[in-house]
Amino acid sequence: NYCHCHNNGLQHSQSTNGTLATLARPDSIYLYPKRVSEEYALQLSASLSPVSPSEYLFSRRESDPAPVMISYNHGEAKAYAIMLHEELERLGVRTYLDLYEIKNGQDWQDSLNFAILDCRLFVPLITPSYGETLWTSRELKLADVLAKRIVPINFGQRWPPPSLAIQFATVQYVDWLYQAPPVGQPNVRPTHPAPAYRLGCDWPRDSARSIATQIRRLLIHAEAFSWSSASPTTAT
Repeated sequence: NYCHCHNNGLQHSQSTNGTLATLARPDSIYLYPKRVSEEYALQLSASLSPVSPSEYLFSRRESDPAPVMISYNHGEAKAYAIMLHEELERLGVRTYLDLYEIKNGQDWQDSLNFAILDCRLFVPLITPSYGETLWTSRELKLADVLAKRIVPINFGQRWPPPSLAIQFATVQYVDWLYQAPPVGQPNVRPTHPAPAYRLGCDWPRDSARSIATQIRRLLIHAEAFSWSSASPTTAT
């Protein structure tokens, strides 16, 4: 279960088909996994293996596949992709970002294909042209076909975006702009309609840090669920 924060309280929603469930109300501000999810995941893993999911995920070698992949439009979200990558790596979450992973002389199409194939969480940054450019469209379609868990980060776009309605009609997004308001201000929607990536807001780093924390929790939960599903059961 996940907890949806609204202006007037909390509402719970069940995840479906490996994606985050659609919000019940349009005034929802943001979503985060309940703290108990991480605690439960860690407790569950203790009975399955001497190595916990968090130890397994966050002690991997640099050469191991990254469990998180960030997908974005370079012309619109490069700075935010770098910022989110930095915050995820700071939390110990190995994250694929093409700027750092594709080396000179390497086939970048193969690099992207393997990154999507190997990742646990696919994180697209939804700006106006995401899904309309050739490669963002291909990346998202491949992640969808491979049944990857998709956690879209919305930068002020109408939801679902018209060009991505099929993929995102039932997927809950995380809102970059409303993650971390300035100190002393309530977490409410501002009146200006401009997309978040054009606002030049004062708290992008706090937003990146908050989203990175959510992604880390989702990753631990997904890893623990995978371990529990793979563990043998004893008939009674």
